[in-house]
Amino acid sequence: MRLTQARVGARTIDPLSGGEADDSRIALNDPALCGLASRGRMAVRGAAGLFRLITTAEERRAADDFLSYCSVGRA
Repeated sequence: MRLTQARVGARTIDPLSGGEADDSRIALNDPALCGLASRGRMAVRGAAGLFRLITTAEERRAADDFLSYCSVGRA
């Protein structure tokens, strides 16, 4: 997966963690992102190491809906 920093300058506060939020860009056809929507899993590497993100059926549908919405050039 290739992420590109989307914002330069001041960062906002992430409401989930309370820390600084990072905005990143990722290609809509990236295999990791497509796997999240189609299989409900994504490998993630962070400060704590590598782990697998597992989604519920509802989250998987939301990811698929989001990709479908973005792929038609609306976002």
